[in-house]
Amino acid sequence: FQAEDGIRDIGVTGVQTCALPIWCGSQSAVGLRRGLQARLMDFANFSIQLLNSVQYGLLLFLLAAGLTLIFGIMGVVNLAHGSFYMLGAYVAYALTSKIGHLFWALPLGAVLGFALGWLLEKTLYRHFYQRDHLDQVLLTFGLIYIFEECRSIIWGDDVHNVGIPDALDWSIRLTDTLSYPAYRVFLLGVCLALALGLRSEEHTSELQSRQYLVCRLLLEK
Repeated sequence: FQAEDGIRDIGVTGVQTCALPIWCGSQSAVGLRRGLQARLMDFANFSIQLLNSVQYGLLLFLLAAGLTLIFGIMGVVNLAHGSFYMLGAYVAYALTSKIGHLFWALPLGAVLGFALGWLLEKTLYRHFYQRDHLDQVLLTFGLIYIFEECRSIIWGDDVHNVGIPDALDWSIRLTDTLSYPAYRVFLLGVCLALALGLRSEEHTSELQSRQYLVCRLLLEK
């Protein structure tokens, strides 16, 4: 019995010894799979943060480009440019609440923003074209306070959200647990298109200016 028990113990030990590499291999495979999943998660998180940063940077670029165009074309230092952007966002929110669709509210908001800009240009800005830049700064800085108080009176100080249109209310799956909203990708594309359009327009203006200078030099000769 002792011999049989010994053989039985040796047999069990042998089975365990033979099964040990298989168990270790499965554990290493699981660890490798978890490591790859963690790296994919890190890459997905990095991609999401990168897309958000690029989108926010392009929005700031559009604001800065508008401020630069106004100063370059009209010669006015319009510090209230961001306030016009804010009013456009709140008007779009109000129209979306009434109409129920963002894509219809955007053109109406653009028309109302144009009407407000035209009214201020006729009543205020046109009288400061030949004035010093400090006077323009004081005027537009005062408009910032006026717009902010009007916004607080009309819409309050609460945070307001605009509903996402149904066409953009879906997500792009990056991993099994992470996804990126499609409307953010749409905004990213719109900002890129506007930035490229402004760049091409700037290039066209430079070519026209050079052609004008060349023609003027030829006429003078």
